[in-house]
Amino acid sequence: MKVCPSCVGCENESQADLIEEFNPEFPPEFLPDLRREMRLELLRSRGGPELLEEIEHRNSTGTLSDGLFGFYWAYHMVPVGFVVGEFVKAGASCVVSELFVSEKYRRLGGGGDLLQAVIDLATAKGCKALEVSVLPGDRASKSIMESYGLKARAIVMQLLLS
Repeated sequence: MKVCPSCVGCENESQADLIEEFNPEFPPEFLPDLRREMRLELLRSRGGPELLEEIEHRNSTGTLSDGLFGFYWAYHMVPVGFVVGEFVKAGASCVVSELFVSEKYRRLGGGGDLLQAVIDLATAKGCKALEVSVLPGDRASKSIMESYGLKARAIVMQLLLS
C-alpha cells in the first residue's frame, strides 16, 4: 500500500492516483503553482537555471512542434505533478520539456506514472523515439528514466556567449 504523506495511515487507495491529460495551450488552473515550485527547485540545481531559461523561452515563443500534450498526476485528488511535451520531426520523436512532482509526493510512483503515460501516448502516435532531459547530478531522475528503458546518449555542454 502506498503511504500518503498528508494523511499517514490513509487506506483510500481508490483515490490515491489519477493521471489526466490536458492541453498545455489551455493549462489547468493549478499548473502555474506547480511550475512556480519547479522553477524554485531548478534555480537551486546545477544546470537548472539554464534549463529553466530554455523552458521559459520555449513557452514564450512557441515551438516547431507537431503537437503539444500534457498530463497531470493527482494524489488523493490533489494535483501534485505534471509533464508537458511535444511531438517533433513530423511526429517521429516525442520530447518531454517539463516533468515535475512536488517534493513531498516523490517516491510514491507519480513520476513513473507520468512517464508511462507519455510512453503510451508516444507509442500510440507512432513515435520512434522519446527524449527527456535530466539535470547533471540528478541521480534519482536518471534512475527512474533508466527503469523505463531510456538511455543516456549524450551530455550536453554549453558556454553562454552573450
